[in-house]
Amino acid sequence: MDDRTRRAAHRIDGISAAPGVALGPLVRLAPVKHDARRHRSPADEHQALADALAASQEDLNLLTRGAEDPEAEAILAFQIALLEDDSLVAPALAMIADGEAAGRAWSAAIDPEIASYDAAEDPYFRARASDLRDLRDRVLRHLAGESDQLVPSGVILAADDMPPSTFLATDWRDGGLVLRRGSPSIHVAILARSRGVPMIVGVDLDHLEHGTDALLDDDAAPLIIYTLSQHRAPLRTGRLAKCKLRQAQL
Repeated sequence: MDDRTRRAAHRIDGISAAPGVALGPLVRLAPVKHDARRHRSPADEHQALADALAASQEDLNLLTRGAEDPEAEAILAFQIALLEDDSLVAPALAMIADGEAAGRAWSAAIDPEIASYDAAEDPYFRARASDLRDLRDRVLRHLAGESDQLVPSGVILAADDMPPSTFLATDWRDGGLVLRRGSPSIHVAILARSRGVPMIVGVDLDHLEHGTDALLDDDAAPLIIYTLSQHRAPLRTGRLAKCKLRQAQL
């Protein structure tokens, strides 16, 4: 890297969660605020939640048919089982009967479950919290009439968190993942390792600019941001040489 490139780059450290090297434009995935539609009667709210739960189960069944490994199947099976659990849905329906909107009722029913998983001492149960958040937000998207967020291929995706089902629905060819939260033991990290998607966690995202070139390298888990696009060609050449060296060492 020459002096000009050094001046145009800065390094942000993180924790390696899945090995690999990726180079591409940085895409910030913004948190989505769900603006659930308000229906006029408890009966309408009840039907809206029932429809959202059914649509969510259809989504997960579709993802399951395309699952490529036991880890993905287990994650999706867990979320489907939650949708079929009357003890989780019943409190939301009861709140709707008392006049609450479907979105707020669903969140109020599932958020205590998420909190209990987050507070668990066992890392296995803490990892399940992301599955519940994923399911909560999927149902809320259907209630609000929103579509899933689409992620282009060949990018370095930066986000606070990554729902497992969004990871499974994304084309990760030549891409990588950078998260503010999480650890190497979360389900998305397990999926990333099984699919060869470079990933680091514990990254300060506040000063990352959407669209700038980024190099994700697991050697020391850095994310290197390049503000000059003319450095992309030599960097890509270096990345390809490094990948070939890795393959030769296997």
